[in-house]
Amino acid sequence: MTVFQDADVAILMADYVATDAAGKLNAIGVGFNMMLPQPGGVTPPFGLAVTCNVPVRHVGTQYTLGVELHDATRGRIVQVPSDPMGGTQAVRAQQLVAVDTPVIPPGFARPEGLWVQHIMSLMFPAGLPLEAGTYEWRVQIDSQYMTRRRRTFHVMGPDPGVIVGGPANAPNIPGVVTYGVITEPEADTPGEPEQS
Repeated sequence: MTVFQDADVAILMADYVATDAAGKLNAIGVGFNMMLPQPGGVTPPFGLAVTCNVPVRHVGTQYTLGVELHDATRGRIVQVPSDPMGGTQAVRAQQLVAVDTPVIPPGFARPEGLWVQHIMSLMFPAGLPLEAGTYEWRVQIDSQYMTRRRRTFHVMGPDPGVIVGGPANAPNIPGVVTYGVITEPEADTPGEPEQS
């Protein structure tokens, strides 16, 4: 089996995330799924952490671990300003991960079924310029989407108030949400990367 097939991935958002010298994740303010826009149309500062665990049988191999932000409301990868001339770039990060032998303290046996963990932690200290809507972080391993490993959050918009007239079932009125049933595949299947 490949790393993609074996990987156990988790995604979390917090007010602050960092990986310490011992390789542990430190996080403060974990567990939100809504953000209120700040003055200037940016989100509050926040952090993102992706943990990826793979079985020790993959020791000696490498894989790429990536994460990117998708605008689920508008159906595209999020682009943010990248330079004063009006250029933009996708909100994504990627690392090449070497699966190394876990360090076991002297005098202790390696446990059966031990997994090797890698943590990717990102901070956005100035927030991100996101419009009101629904967003999701999507993880990739070796350029294949982990289709069942997504982290959804919402940037809140103003209450539209009472709407009089207009088209029936208008899908693009801010603050008006429609619900549907989404079914997920039973297991992660390779997804094709979207072009930004």
